[in-house]
Amino acid sequence: MLVIITEEETNLEKKDKTLFDGIISEKAKRLAETADAEVVSYIVFPAEGGGKLYIHMHSDTLTTVQIIKRLSAEPDVINVRPNYINRLDTM
Repeated sequence: MLVIITEEETNLEKKDKTLFDGIISEKAKRLAETADAEVVSYIVFPAEGGGKLYIHMHSDTLTTVQIIKRLSAEPDVINVRPNYINRLDTM
């Protein structure tokens, strides 16, 4: 599951990287708890790159549709979608 949210904290100067990382990490964990999922990874695009936080999460208990319904109700969430794995097969 890939969750994309607006990230106002990306507008902050990163003077204290530990504090910044903690804020982002806690936000990702909170959304994952809402979806009964766990954070696999996340990446922040700073304000210059659109100010978005991409969170890759996984749930062993809920389906993709259930997670989408739960997270779509969150005000900061822009998009929730399956994390498709594309492979190039040889012929």
